[in-house]
Amino acid sequence: MGDTGPCGPCSEIHFDRIGNRNASSFVNDEDPNCIELWNLVFIQFNREADGSLKSLPAKHVDTGMGFERLTSILQHKNSNYDTDVFVPIFDAIQQATGARPYSGKVGPHDADKVDMAYRVVADHIRTLSIAIADGSQPGNVGREYVLRRILRRAVRYGREVLKAEEGFFNGLVNVVANVLGDVFPELKQNEERIRKMIQVEEESFSRNLFKGIRKFNKAVEHVQGNILSGEATFELSHTFGFPLDLTQLMAEEKKFSVDIEGFHRAMKAARERSKTAPKKKVLSLKSNVETLSIPAAKKAENKIEIVLPQDQMRKAQKHVAEEDKRKAVKITTEKADLAVSDGKYFCISHVDVGLDVAAVREAVKKVIDQKGLSVMVFSTDESTNKAVVCAGVPEKGDKGKLDASEWLSNALGPLKGRCGKGKGGLATGQGTDASHLNEAMGLAVKFASVKLT
Repeated sequence: MGDTGPCGPCSEIHFDRIGNRNASSFVNDEDPNCIELWNLVFIQFNREADGSLKSLPAKHVDTGMGFERLTSILQHKNSNYDTDVFVPIFDAIQQATGARPYSGKVGPHDADKVDMAYRVVADHIRTLSIAIADGSQPGNVGREYVLRRILRRAVRYGREVLKAEEGFFNGLVNVVANVLGDVFPELKQNEERIRKMIQVEEESFSRNLFKGIRKFNKAVEHVQGNILSGEATFELSHTFGFPLDLTQLMAEEKKFSVDIEGFHRAMKAARERSKTAPKKKVLSLKSNVETLSIPAAKKAENKIEIVLPQDQMRKAQKHVAEEDKRKAVKITTEKADLAVSDGKYFCISHVDVGLDVAAVREAVKKVIDQKGLSVMVFSTDESTNKAVVCAGVPEKGDKGKLDASEWLSNALGPLKGRCGKGKGGLATGQGTDASHLNEAMGLAVKFASVKLT
């Protein structure tokens, strides 16, 4: 257990695959033939900071058994991956990709990394299927973000190493449900919802995959040391549409790290440039015209020429606003589709459009109009640590049970925000501490769940 906190005597059960020998010296010695099967900790004390032990008023047993390890022992297999927990999934992967059969190679013996790709894809499709069946989903923050990274890692291995076609990954949900569905019936009950959720994520990611891989490989060729610069990472994301989280994953595999702070600085600088560059050009031209020693008629003629950069500035600002709206609506609509397939009457979305209130409100209104769901959309700005949030409730249906202003006020608490006056079933607010976004989104889910059930 930890240096402080609940603790107690520990009992470990190990199994020697060879047998008929004294294997005590192999326990906890990284011997693959002597594996820990079961662990039990009899929690009865609390270890204080000074090392002293105090008896707990309530005692219990903390226990855990390795399901895959137990299966390998019962089936007389030397590896978890040789059991019927994984073999059907491997067969489905081979059928879907056309790769060579799984051969169990590891490390330097697995030169083409095909066997590792089999293991990654099989492990990750199991993890995602069970997590989604249990109520989670891939997303932008917290545990949902972990699931998104897992999904993208599996898709990359399948596409890049196993040469799979787009869409192969969500097609494996069926075999997972068949393998584990008898003991975990939620897999079969939610099979189509799980497959659809993974499909949406897989399609979105696949659009940028190979283009990003090529640009990443070029970027790492010019790395000095073992840190990929924030500027290079931002270029991969901004110019070539390569997701930051995948850059991190691939960098880790090559023993590199990514300058995350540098990435955010580059992103902030790019946003500022897009907002201010046309304006600065206009002001500079105006200043130059005013200071020139030329006839008034000529000055008037030159001032007319300033109209062009002014028009460019307005177009650039309009383009940014339209892109923010498009992005917010797309992400929130996808969340709403998943909520509908899950039988929910509301959806919570996090979009990355900074403090663009208009884009957030547009996403809320579109989902209400098209899906008839109550919806709350969050967006944060990392440079200021602020957030904007908008909530909406359909005119017909949920309005009597769920009030948008009350719902939003409850969620804004962790963000240290205030809710403005709402009208027409909509309410908008701002928060000054976006670091508690996960907590705020969790409160929004709980509040709506109580009101709408």
